Formats: sequence, structure tokens, C-alpha cells
Amino acid sequence: MPSDYDLWRTQLCKHGPRHAVHDDCQFAHSLSDLLFPNESRGLADRNWENYHVDRWVGQALSEGQVSNLGKYYEDEQRRKPWSIPQWAHGLQLIVSGTEKTRGLSLQWDFGLQSDVAMVLRGRGGRRAWEWMEGLWDRLECRKEMMLLSMRPVRRLVDLKPFTLVPYELPPHTPEGDD
Repeated sequence: MPSDYDLWRTQLCKHGPRHAVHDDCQFAHSLSDLLFPNESRGLADRNWENYHVDRWVGQALSEGQVSNLGKYYEDEQRRKPWSIPQWAHGLQLIVSGTEKTRGLSLQWDFGLQSDVAMVLRGRGGRRAWEWMEGLWDRLECRKEMMLLSMRPVRRLVDLKPFTLVPYELPPHTPEGDD
């Protein structure tokens, strides 16, 4: 069984975002406080399988985790939006289904690839979690949308070269001069 040290700040406090922070409390009290499990003692697979790891790297989450992460996100959005990590913005957009149209100033993958690489490097390349269903397809679609939005807008004039030809008015014949 993992110790408190192995799971230090891997879960958000169940008492909510406004719960008083204690130095000896093993739970995270903000999204930016969430950590990955300490996997140096070889308990990594059990940490990811048997205990909820709230720090999102694309893994499937329970409804309770999504709800709790959402509460913290909303609270931090009101009180200190600058402290919300990119992965948390990404999770919120994925859960709400707006990842293709919102948060376009964030990385296309919300930094998940570098986070996953860091975790896997520490784990010897083994992944201990299941991916959120359809996550990478949705992120690829988001990337394509972002690439399309970065292309320069083409004006009608730019589509086909044309030459201006002076237009001559027909001679004016006043009515009734006949």
C-alpha cells in the first residue's frame, strides 16, 4: 500500500476549494497544487489504478473527479484565473465540448504531450492509465481548426489577377435632339 508521501497532493481536497489549508494535509487545495504520484518506490501502477489521480494528463476520469475538478476550476476562475494551469483549461474545454472554438490562445494539446512525456520518462515508458475516450482525435481536430484559423484571410482581389480596363461611356445624345 502506498504511503501518504507517494500520494501527496495527487487529489483535490474533498472539502472544496475554500477549505483551510494545513501544512500536514496531503490533499491539494488548488489546481496548480496537484502533483503526479511519487513513483520512486515502484508502486506506480497501483497508484494510478487504485487511487484517483486528479492531475490530468489525458486519462479517463470518474464523474466525481470531473465534478470536483469543475468546482475548483470555477472557483479559481472567479478568484484567481491567472493561476489555472493550461491542462485544467483544456480539461474544462474538452468536458464542455468547446475545445475547437474556445481557448485558441492555448497550445493545441493543452501541454498534454509534454506532460505525458515527462510522466512516461519517469516510469520507464510504461503508461498506467486508460486514455479519455476520443481525446487524441478531438485534439487533432482542434489542431486542424487552429491551423485553418491561422491562415491569412484572402481578399476577393487576391484570388485572381485582373487588369483594370478604362471604361468609355457611350456618347451622350440628349433626348429630343432628333
